[in-house]
Amino acid sequence: MKNLPLESVSDIEKIAKNLLKESKANGILPTPVDRILQCAKLQLAQDINLANKKQSFFSKAFESIGKVPKKVLGLIDFRQKVIYLDLNQNVNRQRFIQLHEVGHDACPWQKYMYCVDDERTILPEITILFEKEASFFASSVLFQLDLFNNKADKLELSVKSAMALAKQFGASTHAALRRYVQYSKKRCALLVLEKPNNKQGYSAPIRNFFVSPSFIKEFGELNWPEACGPQFPFVQDIMRKRRFHEDGELVIPTLAEQANKFDYHYFDNHYNVFVFIKPVGEKIRSRTKVVLTST
Repeated sequence: MKNLPLESVSDIEKIAKNLLKESKANGILPTPVDRILQCAKLQLAQDINLANKKQSFFSKAFESIGKVPKKVLGLIDFRQKVIYLDLNQNVNRQRFIQLHEVGHDACPWQKYMYCVDDERTILPEITILFEKEASFFASSVLFQLDLFNNKADKLELSVKSAMALAKQFGASTHAALRRYVQYSKKRCALLVLEKPNNKQGYSAPIRNFFVSPSFIKEFGELNWPEACGPQFPFVQDIMRKRRFHEDGELVIPTLAEQANKFDYHYFDNHYNVFVFIKPVGEKIRSRTKVVLTST
């Protein structure tokens, strides 16, 4: 993972691999998170929904926890070996948050009384090392290390492939697309846009931009503004309320001001817009045709 020390990557992947093996979860799809928790000797608090809890609950239930974020998505009590969740989150997000909390417990150098996570701490761009490590662990386990990558290598180079794999592994489209791009052997990138609100008009703020190693090697950094306006064809897709397509064309300048032509695939999941970018002609030769039942 970007900005994660190599020794952390090696140690965490080893821990993830051992836990997948010991829990007999290897090759079982969607990844059985309940087996992972049981093997890690952790329990999920089924009768407590953090979405409904205020500061007074945390102060009374967890000794010396201090002030917590306004919206807590996950919490692990290291002493009791119990994980608490915001049960109002969708199922796939709950699965990732559970594994994020397991990651805090599984890394022996991360031992506190409690660990509290909110929207900020599970973001891929978080700079806090322990949080980045926990998310890297969660992704490694959820996508079963090389299993996701090997499956991706056999499918056509398309946003549909990542979406299909998300369903197989029980992951969010966002998480699957991110891993799909970052571990791809092909030249590809993923732009994640926030949906414009009324005050922004048709200016879509950029939330994330991910690239494959071969993409960054050839094209370097792409020159994006903080928010994309109607001059970008994928913003015009937003204006037209399109949900999904694979026939976009795009010209983007690099930092060296050299214009490059790309194809793009577009997907709007109502929360974010995903723009999957690849150079014209880049593809994976695959005998498997990916067909989505719904988008």
